[in-house]
Amino acid sequence: MRSVFVVFVVAILFVSQAWAQTFFNSLPDFPLMPGLIELEKRSLSFDKPEGRILIAVASVDALVDDSQLESFYSQSLPQFGWVEVAPFSYVRGNEKLGMEILLDGEQRLLEVTISP
Repeated sequence: MRSVFVVFVVAILFVSQAWAQTFFNSLPDFPLMPGLIELEKRSLSFDKPEGRILIAVASVDALVDDSQLESFYSQSLPQFGWVEVAPFSYVRGNEKLGMEILLDGEQRLLEVTISP
């Protein structure tokens, strides 16, 4: 009986963590890692006959390093159908997703691009 209770508690924690997940407003199926703040005014969206082009940008907290970003997204994105082909590079169907870490003055930014 105790093992059933433990499994139940773990399941509840897993579901509540999934519900607590936040996403980019400009990319509703792309998780926003804790420590990132979306900069919505820097996002772009284009629909073309060949597919969509989306760009989203988030500021990266100084306490978040590149390996944490890579680890978070390599664990999170496959849950949304993305297949990792290289660090910070994914494919899903006919779309490509790339992430790049940029510097804007002293502010680190994560730029996410989805294209056909």
